[in-house]
Amino acid sequence: MKSMKILQFIELILTSFLFAFIVANLVEIWNPDLWLVSGIFSFSIWFLAGIRYFTLKNEMLKHKPQQIPG
Repeated sequence: MKSMKILQFIELILTSFLFAFIVANLVEIWNPDLWLVSGIFSFSIWFLAGIRYFTLKNEMLKHKPQQIPG
């Protein structure tokens, strides 16, 4: 569970950077470098969210309640 908190914290930091770069893009519309950095940040956020999702899914499957036959 501690790794989930660390991933959540990293995702929060990347999301705040992404927000800052999107605001910078709106100010300076035609700068392709800022768009590239925003794309990299957004891909990283989606990647970390996927890791958290599948980690949580695997944890839930490990602790799945046993069905009683009958």
